[in-house]
Amino acid sequence: MDLLAQIPPVVQRRWLTGISVQFDRINQEQCGGKLRRPQVALSSRQGDLGRYDRVSRTMYVGVEHLLRSTWHDICVTIRHEMAHMVVSELYGAPNAPSHGDLFARACRMLKVTPEATGPVASSPAQDKIGERIKKLLRLAQSDNPNEAQLAMSAAQKLLLQHNLDLASVDRAGTEDFICKCLGEPLGRVSLEHKVLSGILETHFFVRCIWIRSSRVVDGRAASQLEVTGRRHNVAMAEYVHAFVLRTLEDLVFAWRTERYYKRLPTSRTDINDYRNGVVMGFSEHLEAQRSALKAEGLVWVGDAGVDAFYDERHPSRASMARGHYRLGEAHDAGKDDGRAIRLRGGLDDGGAVSRGRLLGGG
Repeated sequence: MDLLAQIPPVVQRRWLTGISVQFDRINQEQCGGKLRRPQVALSSRQGDLGRYDRVSRTMYVGVEHLLRSTWHDICVTIRHEMAHMVVSELYGAPNAPSHGDLFARACRMLKVTPEATGPVASSPAQDKIGERIKKLLRLAQSDNPNEAQLAMSAAQKLLLQHNLDLASVDRAGTEDFICKCLGEPLGRVSLEHKVLSGILETHFFVRCIWIRSSRVVDGRAASQLEVTGRRHNVAMAEYVHAFVLRTLEDLVFAWRTERYYKRLPTSRTDINDYRNGVVMGFSEHLEAQRSALKAEGLVWVGDAGVDAFYDERHPSRASMARGHYRLGEAHDAGKDDGRAIRLRGGLDDGGAVSRGRLLGGG
């Protein structure tokens, strides 16, 4: 059955009104009201985020996209489609390449990155560095603890050196920086997610911010993690974020199973304590490696280009409270397992690997 047909008409009208309201707001703020509002419509095509039909002047937004996203996500899609309108109607180039130089210029006007709705691309040089890092991360899965540790340290050192080289070159106005939302919208940002975002910012060369918005489907408040940085670093951060969350779920399952067979009680609070411990333990492991690199004189002081891009995108922001956690047996067990997490050897390999409590592991 057509997905659109399953959405009540009253909900469809509310969504279309919301899209039109957001279009008008963005048009006034970024385009000085110069764009004429297009027709807006919902698309039931699978995987369709948004598209703009220049001939009929219709902006489509995907129903699947609306069902799973926040209004922040939808506004990113609207800005992306408005960029196509700007190229056609304000720049007078209706036949320009869909994602060419004029489109990139329009995206800058609309404060959205051209890659906002697509995969993160990288240059051949960055791909070469990425392949070397993948090989080192594969070695980090060695059963020989010394070999695994050396490979993991070498991967982190290579990544740091590469970013130090890039940051030392003045690329203002020439380097493309991007931003991307990671993970699902959260009604409440738990401590484990806050610590994980801190890991990404501290160890993987991106800037992080939690965007407050609301779910389109029910209007409930929700937050999403947005990362900003150079293309290859955003890709790495996306991989690490997904990897750690998958590994965390596997570790929690194994830990609960072990306690079940030992007939040990496990409360919801115990589970939360363990989860917090895992992410904190992983953070401690990365911090130890970072300290070793500092001893070699390799110190990350930030990337001025990324910082400027981030500040322009988020000129007004507030700090988020860290949150509280409870010490105890569950937290300690989580920390031990978190310290043993090792990233798997590839940005696109998938799967969760750890030397902690994963069933069947060594």
